[in-house]
Amino acid sequence: MIFMPLIGGVAIGGRPYNSRFEVAFSALMGAGFSAFLVPLAMAVAEMAGRSGRSDIAGAMIAFVACASLFNLANLLPVGRFDGGQVLRQVFSGTLALGVTSFVMLFAFLGLGYLAGMPSQLLIIGGAVLGIVSLSTNGQGVKPKRALHSITAGERWAAGGGLAATFIVHAAGALWTAEKVLSL
Repeated sequence: MIFMPLIGGVAIGGRPYNSRFEVAFSALMGAGFSAFLVPLAMAVAEMAGRSGRSDIAGAMIAFVACASLFNLANLLPVGRFDGGQVLRQVFSGTLALGVTSFVMLFAFLGLGYLAGMPSQLLIIGGAVLGIVSLSTNGQGVKPKRALHSITAGERWAAGGGLAATFIVHAAGALWTAEKVLSL
């Protein structure tokens, strides 16, 4: 397994996943590693802006915008997206998976509201994502043999990683929106 920021885990040869935690961990790696770069790029942009280097500040703002938006889209709690992959590994019950998927959906809609998106667009987007999430439930590649169960500690680690990654990228998206709108 090779992990690449912004892309995630790339499996090259070797054995297939052995446990549900490995699936969740791999799914989080692209957005997770990028979550370390986003605050750093935000700090560089702020320092560059204060020192009059608008070219560096602009490049860092563009990087944060691309990284945050790309990774937030990948964290959507839908089917084969990484957010959906992590949730399926962390929550094995249908009710728990459905509730957490919709909690994440409302978090995304709240982020859109805070960023200033029109209410009508948020309602339509929420409805489309809800329908897609419900229609792709249960679909996916089934492994040839059962994966090892996820332990309580691994469940908390994967769920916490998903929440932290979402928060970092959401903060980056809101920060970028503020910077772009103030130009």
